[in-house]
Amino acid sequence: MVDNEGYVALHTNRYSVPADFIGRRVDVRELRERIEIELDARRIVTHSRLLTTDQRVTLREHRPPRGKGPKRSDPHPDEQAILHPPGPDSAISAPSEVSWRAAAPRG
Repeated sequence: MVDNEGYVALHTNRYSVPADFIGRRVDVRELRERIEIELDARRIVTHSRLLTTDQRVTLREHRPPRGKGPKRSDPHPDEQAILHPPGPDSAISAPSEVSWRAAAPRG
């Protein structure tokens, strides 16, 4: 299965697939020197086989053009605050008044 980033995992490595195939179930053929990725008996891509572990191979043509990739969700509120800090006219409000009452001693 092509993951949501456009990769197929084989052992501990990830091999890129064109973005059009994200979410599709594909066949992966592992050969001595290469990895072949197919959909419905049609070869989509061939990668040189990685000899190391925990690597990722990305072919340039598998990346969507800038700004055309999947949309990210809204940023986290902390990230939003960094991206859009309050302006100089915004005042920092003082904390609201807090009152404390001592509890009666237990008998």
